[in-house]
Amino acid sequence: MEPDHRHAAARIADLEDAVARVSARRWRDRRHLDSLVGQLAEIQRHLRHMLDAQRDARSTAARLPAGRRAPRAPMVDAGGDRRLRELIGRGNEMMSKVGQQDATDLAATMLARDAAGRDRPGRRDEGFAAFLRSSYLDPVRPVPFSPEDDAAVEVMQALRATLSERYAARASAGLVSVVMPTYDRMASLPRAVRSVLDQSYQDWELLVIDDGSSDGTDRFMVAQTDPRVRYLPQSFNAGVSSARNAALAEARGDWIAYLDSDNHWDEDFLSVLVHRSAEEGATITYCGQWIWRTEGAVGGPDAPRELDGIRFGPFNRSLMENRNALDLNAVIHARRLVDEAGGFNEDLPRLVDWELLLRYTAAVRPLAVPCLLSHYEVGAVGDQLTRTHAVRPSTKRLDEQTLRARPCELTLPADVAQRAVATPLHALMERPPAAAAGATVLIANPEDLSRLRVCLEALAGAGDVVARVLLVDGLELVGTAALTSGLPVERVAVATAGSFAAAMAAVGERIGDQDVVLLSAGAVVTPGWWDGLAEAAAALPDAGLVAPRRTVLPGTTIVDDTQLPYHKRYRELDIAVTTRTVVDPLLEPALGLVEVSRVEPSCVLLPREVVAELGLPGHGGSPRRALAIHGDLVRHLLGRRLVYTPRSKVYDLG
Repeated sequence: MEPDHRHAAARIADLEDAVARVSARRWRDRRHLDSLVGQLAEIQRHLRHMLDAQRDARSTAARLPAGRRAPRAPMVDAGGDRRLRELIGRGNEMMSKVGQQDATDLAATMLARDAAGRDRPGRRDEGFAAFLRSSYLDPVRPVPFSPEDDAAVEVMQALRATLSERYAARASAGLVSVVMPTYDRMASLPRAVRSVLDQSYQDWELLVIDDGSSDGTDRFMVAQTDPRVRYLPQSFNAGVSSARNAALAEARGDWIAYLDSDNHWDEDFLSVLVHRSAEEGATITYCGQWIWRTEGAVGGPDAPRELDGIRFGPFNRSLMENRNALDLNAVIHARRLVDEAGGFNEDLPRLVDWELLLRYTAAVRPLAVPCLLSHYEVGAVGDQLTRTHAVRPSTKRLDEQTLRARPCELTLPADVAQRAVATPLHALMERPPAAAAGATVLIANPEDLSRLRVCLEALAGAGDVVARVLLVDGLELVGTAALTSGLPVERVAVATAGSFAAAMAAVGERIGDQDVVLLSAGAVVTPGWWDGLAEAAAALPDAGLVAPRRTVLPGTTIVDDTQLPYHKRYRELDIAVTTRTVVDPLLEPALGLVEVSRVEPSCVLLPREVVAELGLPGHGGSPRRALAIHGDLVRHLLGRRLVYTPRSKVYDLG
């Protein structure tokens, strides 16, 4: 048995054991029961990822030319799918029996956050709040659904009904231009067009761009009698980006929506998203999706298909930069974004949706509407880009063309340089408003001179935002050559080499009325890092500690898949927020601020008010433990929050 198969067998055995213990009611108390159920849910999530990996491997094999060896399904062998699904189903049944909280009528709470819950820093609500917390990091929920996911679907359906009724009699909030490119898609085009014709929101125009079809698309479109449907035939097949750009040039609407000819919408898609955008003043809005899969031969919209899952989560800019976590068929946006940021990149054969959304959400955080209003079809047609174009070459081109800027020109240590790739995306982020200088940066106990030099060089290159750098050097590692960065560096000697507590004690009396940034010697800041931290602290008066993105280079193994279940490991990872630390992903939606339960010492801002009340972290042996204790004091003694901001980015080189 291959190692991956042994791993799968072990997880299956774990699941069977957990199901047996819950079924036989072998638990000591309610806390033990909750622990068992939590383990059960984690194992189920892992097994569902195994199923996804097996299915992806089979899909890849189906596309290979005859005679070429197909890759081995990475997780389970032949026949394993059914066994895994049976076990997951049994786990769901057991979890239901032990009284997992059902989702009831929470539609009202989705329109107005519970203010009372916000008064308790660190509180991890259950119910739909728990779903939002987990979907922030893992927006795709495959079938079979867990009881929690079933409950979340019920809530989203209830919210959809509530909003649909609310907006039914509303006047138009502006003309919507629906862009629909098509190329030899008569097997699915009629259903897509019909889903637009059936919209309850009537103020729309549909622009169907025929990119050189030869399957009778022209006859079908010419037969359309609704004057709102505009048929724009192209003389030759120029690709989906060219087709969409041609439609955008013809669009007359205040809003733009996109519907591929193999997908479709619920009848209230436009009504809910347009009116919700108008109410909230949003310029880009998205909803949840049903994901459907057609197995075997392509047979059009009437072919047998089954529900594959749902996709929805609060917007996560960092995750969006790691992989395409938002589908364009679930999005509407204001026309002005096209005028300001341009249309589709015609140089990319694939990932054009991702590239466009990265640009559009760089300066504007989208509004997330938790309703399942869009239907995404997998396998309904044979020429989907996911079947005809490999993703890795397109990803490389995306990085080269759009994401090529480095945070600054640095001479990285040799062991780091070999892992560094040109994928930082901070250049796509809107720079926060410039904050006043005045922070004291504290670097304690550097152990690697080459990393320290890079750290200081990056600080100097990020602008004149640092009042001074206090460098606590108990190992006498740093000579004068390392301090030629032009920064105001003060070296502080400490008798106990390597002791974090001693380092904090040595500099405590040197800290005046200033904000303090704890920075590890392996951290590399990027332009705008300080502005983002200061912006978050100013936006939330009860912010006790503020952490930026903690970005590690591809291939770094600091957290496991259960903590970042949806991220791609071959790309940069932001490990500042994980499934273990996220508390409230909607703490401050306009800036994307997230409440967390723990921050790391690679980079963290201590506002001056917190320093005045608590001093510097000094309890605990290691920097990580000392900061964890300090964070608990901040939350439970001062009643303040630990905050993460995606608008500040720092690399952690270790």
